[in-house]
Amino acid sequence: MGDMNAPVVSFPKNAPPARIIFLSYRSIDDEPPPENPDGGYVTHLRKQLRWELNQLGVPDATVWMDRCKIQPGDIWSEVLEEELQRADLFIALLSRNYINSEWCEREISTMAARVASFEREARRQRIFRVDKHRVSDGRLHEALRNAQAIRFFEHDKEMDREEEFFYRGQVRGGNKYYDAIRMLAEAIHRRLEELGVEMGPQAKPLAIPAPAHNGRTVFVAKPARDMNVAYETLTAELTRSGYRVLPDPALELPETAEEAQSAIASGLAEAELSIHLLGERTGVRPDGLNADIVPFQLECAAAEAGGRPAFYRMIWAPKRLTSHQGEGPEPAPRDPFAVLNRFGVKLPSDQIDSDTATRFNEFVFQRLSRKTEKSAKAIYVHCAEGDRAFALQVSKQLKKAGLSPLLAPSEGTPEEREAAQRTLVEKSDHVAICWGAVSQCALLQELSEERLALWKGEQRKLALFMGPPDSGAKAEILELGLGSEIDSIHDIREPGAIEGEIVKFHSITD
Repeated sequence: MGDMNAPVVSFPKNAPPARIIFLSYRSIDDEPPPENPDGGYVTHLRKQLRWELNQLGVPDATVWMDRCKIQPGDIWSEVLEEELQRADLFIALLSRNYINSEWCEREISTMAARVASFEREARRQRIFRVDKHRVSDGRLHEALRNAQAIRFFEHDKEMDREEEFFYRGQVRGGNKYYDAIRMLAEAIHRRLEELGVEMGPQAKPLAIPAPAHNGRTVFVAKPARDMNVAYETLTAELTRSGYRVLPDPALELPETAEEAQSAIASGLAEAELSIHLLGERTGVRPDGLNADIVPFQLECAAAEAGGRPAFYRMIWAPKRLTSHQGEGPEPAPRDPFAVLNRFGVKLPSDQIDSDTATRFNEFVFQRLSRKTEKSAKAIYVHCAEGDRAFALQVSKQLKKAGLSPLLAPSEGTPEEREAAQRTLVEKSDHVAICWGAVSQCALLQELSEERLALWKGEQRKLALFMGPPDSGAKAEILELGLGSEIDSIHDIREPGAIEGEIVKFHSITD
């Protein structure tokens, strides 16, 4: 073995940055698995990092890696020495293999010595590290202990083990791998800017507008880890298509039973259906809960379906799981109904699919499309003069819930408005009367026999929405009703009550 003492370095203290990023790694970490000759961890990471830097406006930065890594018995490479002297930034691809390599130790020692020769402000954040898996700080070079670290693994609480985002030549952590790559690229870009590097002319990335919310909410149950990738793909597609997904895909469920139950219950109450992805695992168990999270959410959704006939569960229990790595015989196809039986009880309204993830996602959107056609019912929204602002508020919530509100006209002669109202009612499936600030007498005038006969039609439902301000008359009507012609009364005098009452109205008219 050659001389292992760190070489003497002599570099200009304020040399102009050249945008050279030195990638320090152990060659065994880039060894591809037998089934994927192109699946080297380091090579793949370098390509992804290079692409991210391009998107951030650093198209000509050099991410340098030694493709002929030094083997035991080799002498210290002059090329390696030269690149270390030129490098502005240094990334150590940290692993258990890395810390056992004398040559990797020499690379970090050389770069640390170089950084120490710079003026104080120019020393900061020259060295980064990428953690392939956890390595004890006690085994790290001092320069790596203080370096900014990006994790490419996470701890699996269910199995109590570490899971790498890239394994056997494939990205296994779903979006987490690409999020980590992005974080690393942003840290590099930020440091280059701090060093005063001239990035050169660049086109600004196109601003992609956030998808317009279509007014519909879907509950996608938090899965166990073996369904994470499918979950991330599905929730991303739903969000891009304008659906609101609950619980928030970007957040973990709370760890305590009370908070987790609250998040699940509120999400189910707002959603038109629930989606459950069933692998082999049952998921984590929040503190104080008497069930694991996957079967618990199925049970909660079953209760929601029992109290709301329009609500149903969509369940994916794939026949074949993608976690098999070719070790031993491939498992026999799973029976989706047997899988569901292990997690909970099947409901008559359940929609169960066992095809591939792609096919299941198509199935979900097909069902949602049918629901759109079914639920886009026209609702004639009427009010007395003086309550139009309240009627407009109700109309907006009806539209958000997937209905099609037709608000009574406010302009024209009385005759023209009456004719327009008749036309709108004829187009409507149901009628909503809005009572806010006007008197009880004004409301009763609107509920004349002639109008009630027009509004009710053959199968129309007639609902009364009561908003603020509060009054004794409203309290009496809420308690005693307003005649058999009114099918439902919705009390939305309190702030925040309107969404829940719209959901109730939706279920009545479904």
